[in-house]
Amino acid sequence: HALFLAGRENMLNAETLKTIYSKSDSKEMKEQICHVATMLDDEEAGLDVLLHIARSEDDPELTRAVIFWIGEFDDPRAADFLLEVINEE
Repeated sequence: HALFLAGRENMLNAETLKTIYSKSDSKEMKEQICHVATMLDDEEAGLDVLLHIARSEDDPELTRAVIFWIGEFDDPRAADFLLEVINEE
């Protein structure tokens, strides 16, 4: 809950989210970090966080969740990534 509130108040940046994600063992925390990344004022940075996570996450369920969040961005990089995923299948 605190992470969500900090994100909503713009107290977090992309690098902080990446660091928290990499050090977390909690699936719930990782999902929350993905959600908070979508709320960053700097949408490009938020997408960068999600793309980084999607390319490095080993848990298929978390990866699917991250792909969902990436799909919410109106950014050519998001579309390119989604095409990459589709073409890998």
